[in-house]
Amino acid sequence: MQNRSDSNVLGIDVSSYQGTNIDWNQVREAGISFAYVKATEGCRTSDQCFQLNVNNSQTAGVLVGAYHYAHPEQNSAEDEAAHFLEALNSVNLNLWPVLDLESPPQKNSTLSGDYLAEWSRTFINIVSSSTGGKVILYTGKWYIDMYEVDGLSDLPLWISHYSSYPPPDFAGWAEWLIWQYTDKGTVNGISGQVDMNVVTSLEALQIYLKKKVQINGKPWMDGIVVGVDTYVVWTALKEVKTPFIYKGNGLMNVNGVDVQGVVYNGDTYLPWMCLSKNVQAVPIDGGWNFVVS
Repeated sequence: MQNRSDSNVLGIDVSSYQGTNIDWNQVREAGISFAYVKATEGCRTSDQCFQLNVNNSQTAGVLVGAYHYAHPEQNSAEDEAAHFLEALNSVNLNLWPVLDLESPPQKNSTLSGDYLAEWSRTFINIVSSSTGGKVILYTGKWYIDMYEVDGLSDLPLWISHYSSYPPPDFAGWAEWLIWQYTDKGTVNGISGQVDMNVVTSLEALQIYLKKKVQINGKPWMDGIVVGVDTYVVWTALKEVKTPFIYKGNGLMNVNGVDVQGVVYNGDTYLPWMCLSKNVQAVPIDGGWNFVVS
């Protein structure tokens, strides 16, 4: 798998273990851009700091997502997914949800790799169907190897691998989305040690709210909300005959000006203002009609 690079974005994951006194402003000032917070465990346990961590991290400008600690040796995937969804539906999150698959940590002869793969797939399908997006799998090579789990490599991987060396390929995965590289990190604003992570890009983690879009009254592909602005898919430039050159990684030259867009679900989205020098945003139900004169 790939090594860490300077372009990676730094994040943490926390739970009630870190206590109730995290200073999220200091965390943000320390260079932390995202955080995953524990929401639930099994089918009955809820993390007592979940709501507090979500609210305070977002207020400080740290993008936040939630993870569920699974107990496939104890409960059905359906029951645990329902418990997790109850927590997800109580908050507005910025990042895709995560299934944490690392239990039981000691070999359990009653569990097979096929069972764990099916359990995980069922959980993820339920959560994905409800949220309308993807679910990230957190696990380690040690766990996948111990139970000989196979058939999950299509899922975006958050790998636990405590090393300065890159993780090896395993079970069909050849790259990671998030790498948890130590559980002994220190960050201003947090008392004690904390898990440290890097992600290939924040865009790959983010959930974007959608807005209906029309171009000159013509229904168009939904836009996404980035910050406070609506971004439209790049093909709208063709519709309004605005010249552009794609330069890679979401960067486009529009009318001679470089514009950094957002790559989301394989498409590049750009701020609506760059459609034309003469564009107006007219409110419609659930979105905007962008009128170019």
